[in-house]
Amino acid sequence: MYNKQDCKSLIYLQDWLNEIKPKSINFNKNLIDEKISESNLEQIQIEKNLSLTIENLDESEKEIKPILDQLNFYNRKEQRP
Repeated sequence: MYNKQDCKSLIYLQDWLNEIKPKSINFNKNLIDEKISESNLEQIQIEKNLSLTIENLDESEKEIKPILDQLNFYNRKEQRP
C-alpha cells in the first residue's frame, strides 16, 4: 500500500512541477530507455518471486503477510544504489 501511494504521489509531483516550470526552460518529455543489466533483471525476478510467495501464503499465515511485505520492501530499498 505504501509503495502504491508513493508512486501516485510522485506522478502528482511531476505534473505539478511541469505546471510551475518556467516557459523558458526546455524539457524533453521523451524518456530515454535505460539498459537494465543482467544482474538487475535477476534481482527484479527474485523480488517478484518473493512477492508472489508472500501473496500465496496460507490463510493461517495472513497475520504475518504485512510484516513480510514490509521486510521485502525494506530489502529492495537497501539493495539498490
